[in-house]
Amino acid sequence: MEKKKYQNKFDKLAAIIEKAESFLLVTHKTPDGDALGSTLALKIYLEGLGKKVSVFFTGKAEAHFRFLPECYIDLFRKENFLNDSYFKNRKFDLFILSDAPELKRTGLFDLKNRSWLDKKLVFLDHHTDKVKEGCLLEIASRKKAATCQIIYDFFQYKRISFGKNIATCLLTGLFTDTGGFLHANTTSRTMQMASDLMRRGASLSKIAKETFSNRGVNALNIWGRALERAKFNERNKIIFSYVTEKDLKECKASLEDLAGVTNVLGAAEESTYSLLLTEEGRDRIKGSLRSEEYKNCDVSEIAKLFGGGGHKLASGFELKGKIINKTGRPIVA
Repeated sequence: MEKKKYQNKFDKLAAIIEKAESFLLVTHKTPDGDALGSTLALKIYLEGLGKKVSVFFTGKAEAHFRFLPECYIDLFRKENFLNDSYFKNRKFDLFILSDAPELKRTGLFDLKNRSWLDKKLVFLDHHTDKVKEGCLLEIASRKKAATCQIIYDFFQYKRISFGKNIATCLLTGLFTDTGGFLHANTTSRTMQMASDLMRRGASLSKIAKETFSNRGVNALNIWGRALERAKFNERNKIIFSYVTEKDLKECKASLEDLAGVTNVLGAAEESTYSLLLTEEGRDRIKGSLRSEEYKNCDVSEIAKLFGGGGHKLASGFELKGKIINKTGRPIVA
């Protein structure tokens, strides 16, 4: 995205925010560090301006993100909670969707007519360079390591001061979406941003400990099952594994405990990319794809084949079905 065009959109965002009084902030299902970090940073900023702010997302946030400022349990909502009847007697001047390029990724909106929403909807995202859905404004760039970086750029350009809480949210999004600054999307710019956020009070060591290091015995057990099942397909150069609902119950583990498994699988030098299939319940399977820059594989293109999407090096999708078939054998074996 050209710098001037990028800045012009920031000017428009600032003008929109100034006029609006009530906001509804939304992010994608089962939000990760960047989704939560960007959304909560906006929440703190807008409330500091005296705005009325509501936050919604569906699914559970990973427990180790509870350390984030403003990350309360009452942010969790049921799917399709945001429907016609809900909005009938409620007024929101602006809707901001962070870290997702389309409404369906939220799992929240169930509207018969959304034409009115397009006039109030703002997208902030780094999965694409252009949001295809109708909206009032979109600021999207795949050159950014995280959506939190877009928000940081907005604050910097508009000379908006912020403190420790916003800095912690933004650094968490940057840290997790760069794989702890190990992924190829880590640049000198991201490191400069991280340095500035630390000067503003964000603790990198605390974020690293909370997001990557804190793992209980249950998490270690479920990791063990996933890694033990890892198989390599010589023809497709893919390393894959799976975890069933039964595995999660027997290990007393949660879906959040699996965070990071695909990165470990993808570390195998022989593979081009890694795939982890996980049963999520309700006859649903989640697929998580990972790759590395030097392997020259765009896993987002693979995810699109199954109705999903994401980044070039980290993407996902959902399918209907079960991993274990009627004969009791895994379909991916």
